[in-house]
Amino acid sequence: MRESFYHYMRQLRDPNRNDELTQLAYAISEDGMFPKTSTDYDDISRYLELEVNYVPRMDLFDKAWAKYLEDKADQD
Repeated sequence: MRESFYHYMRQLRDPNRNDELTQLAYAISEDGMFPKTSTDYDDISRYLELEVNYVPRMDLFDKAWAKYLEDKADQD
């Protein structure tokens, strides 16, 4: 079973870093309404575009998604 994007992002939290991906990881982990079990780009992208204001630019989500896919491919 593929790890959800939410659980992947929780792994990117790091109290010693303050880059944009780390900030996004913290924001997602604190979002009680985030689609926690989703592995679908369109579902998550739509949620982030329409429901929240903590994503400063959608290309940041695209960067996180690309890293998610890359890291998951390395594990397969």
